[in-house]
Amino acid sequence: MLAHILAATDGSEGGDRALAYAVALARTQNSKLTICTAIDSAATIAANASPFGFDAGSALAAQTAAAWAVLDRAGEAAARAGVSYEKLLLDGSTAETIAVSADAQHADALVIGRHDASGLERLFLGSPASGIQYRCDVPVFVVPPDAAPANAATACILVALDDSAQSDAALAFALRFAQNGTASLVLCSVVDAPAAASALATTLSASTRALLADRAALVAAAHIAYETCAPGGDPAAAIVATAQAHGAGTIVMGTHGRRGLQRMFLGSVAEAVVRAASVPVAVVRALPVPVTAGQDA
Repeated sequence: MLAHILAATDGSEGGDRALAYAVALARTQNSKLTICTAIDSAATIAANASPFGFDAGSALAAQTAAAWAVLDRAGEAAARAGVSYEKLLLDGSTAETIAVSADAQHADALVIGRHDASGLERLFLGSPASGIQYRCDVPVFVVPPDAAPANAATACILVALDDSAQSDAALAFALRFAQNGTASLVLCSVVDAPAAASALATTLSASTRALLADRAALVAAAHIAYETCAPGGDPAAAIVATAQAHGAGTIVMGTHGRRGLQRMFLGSVAEAVVRAASVPVAVVRALPVPVTAGQDA
């Protein structure tokens, strides 16, 4: 179960969609919910500087008031859903500040919106190198603009797997996420098209079957319903298509993985899935405790 969820919102349509998902997630997981937004007072002061000095007081006051208005409106939405919450105003560069806050508060998950527009609306996701999901030690749910809030109570979660520690961390998180007793898992391991067409195809197939069987045993031991699949093709496209085909309401995956027989997750694949998916994607970094005893972290 997720005991503490941090939801970041900027008051935009995408931020509101992420908030709705976080509220529904907190309700189904019986979680503590903290709603945050960030201002950048240093940037505001710098923007008001001139050769004649500067007076950023009014600009800072307006920025702070607008941020509290965003938090107040978000809190009202949580209250209407019957979810208790706390509000948190952060100060600093948006992505970095929210990531640090999520780690410092020991949140079990952070929820942010995916903004497809350019400019200021991309602050809460950023580029693959600087996005929050690559800075946080806690799992980050990235919610697309067209995601339905009901997906928070998803009955089906797709977990993208390879042979890496990040993949094992994703599975460990998915098991926690599914512990409400209603969710089932789709364990998906992709063999990319060039590799599948090579002389290694037989070895790849055997390796994939062994990987899925090993991870399926862990899911079965947790008494969670599951199915396995090993689609071929481009990893990101195959993950998104498989999630859609199975009616998955959430995708869970690691940030990076190993090159090798599966060679699935190099940050670009995780980023491509986040950008293309029509359902929330939970991006997970490696956890300190491995999924199976004796496994390398």
